[in-house]
Amino acid sequence: AVHVSWQFSIIEANREGDVQKMIDAYKSTEKPKETINLLTKKGGYGGFRYMTWGHAYGGEPNGQTMLHLAAREDNAQYPRRYEIAKTLFDLGTDMTIRDENDRTPRDVNKKLVDSVFPLSKWRTEHCLSWLQSRGKGLNYQEKWMLLFEMKGIRGPAVHHLADKDHFDKWISEQLSDLTKLGLPSEALDREMHVLLRIVKQLDEDNEIGRRFHKKSERRMKREKKRIADEKAAAEAKVAEEARLAAEEEER
Repeated sequence: AVHVSWQFSIIEANREGDVQKMIDAYKSTEKPKETINLLTKKGGYGGFRYMTWGHAYGGEPNGQTMLHLAAREDNAQYPRRYEIAKTLFDLGTDMTIRDENDRTPRDVNKKLVDSVFPLSKWRTEHCLSWLQSRGKGLNYQEKWMLLFEMKGIRGPAVHHLADKDHFDKWISEQLSDLTKLGLPSEALDREMHVLLRIVKQLDEDNEIGRRFHKKSERRMKREKKRIADEKAAAEAKVAEEARLAAEEEER
């Protein structure tokens, strides 16, 4: 029998949208929890690559997890993107890993990643990763990141900050710490404006992801029912053929 490596099986599973093949391939490795965060190198994943991943074809995949690859626009034509992304997340993909272009999986495809990993599930490290990506308009980005880390800010807290009244109240409670961290008082108004804008954008993006999640789950439910119906119909056909054959023999 021809031996197929787990690396090649995973790449094929991504292209085919085959969730079970992907799960089986990762579980066949010695350390699945480490393997899930394997990164591309020189255009290849685990030693295998497709030409469209290369720089010559407009791709810059180095340093990407399989979730980066699955979420990319040049993989959008492959089936079951939601199911594959959900599987990769469930298997333990580190959502904060950045590729050589400083992008996390969410930076590659916000709607898809938010649909399987919503803001409500974010821990502090995910909030910091988002702020690192989206907070470049902040002149004192590192101060805000220090504050988020110091306060242990999680996703639900960021969601509440999208409400301006809540945001203003929260800021007033952080003034002392912001001063200690070295954020000048004269810069605060502008910083607040930028921070509130990116928080609101995050909340809007997450709502888009939530709707895509619901739509995808409904589609999965319909597909599961279709498969079950087809299986039941096939079994009924076999049973009927067996019954007719038995009757024929009795004659």
